[in-house]
Amino acid sequence: MDKIILTNNTEIEVLQMPSLGSITVSVADVAAIQALKDQLTADKLEEVTIKNDAGNTTGIYASLALQEPWTIKWTDDGILTTFGLREKTDIEKQMDTINKEQSVQNGAIEDLGAAVSDIAMGR
Repeated sequence: MDKIILTNNTEIEVLQMPSLGSITVSVADVAAIQALKDQLTADKLEEVTIKNDAGNTTGIYASLALQEPWTIKWTDDGILTTFGLREKTDIEKQMDTINKEQSVQNGAIEDLGAAVSDIAMGR
């Protein structure tokens, strides 16, 4: 069985994956679908490795995004759910960079504000 390995080393077993845009997994119940969706966040899709059942790496992808919608099919053995991943667009990648830089700037501004307050208070 193929595996998707997320940035945080979470492994997701895959039943079928003809492409990144069509990945089918088997889950036990609806709660497991939500748990799977919760794993497929932007930070965990920064670097994704695909391994086949022999354990060989068949693909390494960077900056992926989760596609909607998901399809769900009930079977006697559980639930088959199919979702897709895609490479982020250049604009999405630029927005990620801007957001990371803004986060660093916000931290620096907070630190500066605290230092100025300490000086003003004579600490």
